[in-house]
Amino acid sequence: MFRGACLLMAVAGLVFVSVAKTVLIPYEGYTHSDPRLAAPLSSAGAALMVWNDQRPSGYNRSVHAAWVTDHLTLAPPGDFEVAGGLIYHEYRNPDVASGYGQCLVVWDNHRDQGAPPGPPDEIMGWFVYPTGPGPSGFYVQSGNWAKSLPAVAFEGSQYLVVWLGWREGYARVYGARVLPNGTVLDPTGIPISTVGEAALTPSVASAGGSSLVAWSASGQIKGAFVDDIGTPHPAFPIESGLQSVGGPSVVYGDGLYYVSYVGSEQVFICGSIRPGCGLRGRAMVSRSRHPAWSRRPLLDSACLRGSPCRDSGIDIGQGWPIL
Repeated sequence: MFRGACLLMAVAGLVFVSVAKTVLIPYEGYTHSDPRLAAPLSSAGAALMVWNDQRPSGYNRSVHAAWVTDHLTLAPPGDFEVAGGLIYHEYRNPDVASGYGQCLVVWDNHRDQGAPPGPPDEIMGWFVYPTGPGPSGFYVQSGNWAKSLPAVAFEGSQYLVVWLGWREGYARVYGARVLPNGTVLDPTGIPISTVGEAALTPSVASAGGSSLVAWSASGQIKGAFVDDIGTPHPAFPIESGLQSVGGPSVVYGDGLYYVSYVGSEQVFICGSIRPGCGLRGRAMVSRSRHPAWSRRPLLDSACLRGSPCRDSGIDIGQGWPIL
């Protein structure tokens, strides 16, 4: 089993991966943020971690990556750039998923004021292999409306990418299936979230054959299943009984989906959902108010096996030891 990340953190510009040991992504006086970790690839003997990186090179945020071994060391060549280098462009909010001996890295490409004419934002993708990044990236979603906050999961034969899009004048969750060769099966996007309701912070995980997409909206956490032919099922509430609910993150493991989110007074909650069924229960994970965790708590499914999140109504106080 991969002895990798249960929780990813960006603290004071540093990116950490932690369970019982910590690895520090090299810090050279510039800012790191928004770390994400894919499931490990057996062909690489490591898991791909991606993050936003702001280096003093005359341009804005770029997407960097590194292979992290099961001993929590960085595999050669260390960190490398996946996307960046264009002035007036910000490569933001990366996410990553692994499958078919490769990893798909996605991000939103934001054009700052002064950029050449073009769409205000695009959702981009780039495959990374154990030998390094592929030859070129591709558009997952373009068009003359704002798009942001992509997330990605591997469904067994294809990837599902979800994001926020403002096509209808408010933020709505859309999705698209992407084949391992880079073909986008849904170039116009699949509407997933509820019509007329502004959504935030989408996340996705897959059981293979179907995926669970979760997001926050109107003080609730909501979810919807999307099958492998691109059909979204009706949205349902995951959490509606807490104040200031937001920032869901979804993982799948041992036949259950787990949804972590921020509840009243930034309490981390973990729910579990069986495919085709409702919420199985919830457990308090941590009362921490750490600002680096407040937007979206990030969990790895391997760490949830046998964890208190498997049982309903268990309060484990200050949470798991992190460092």
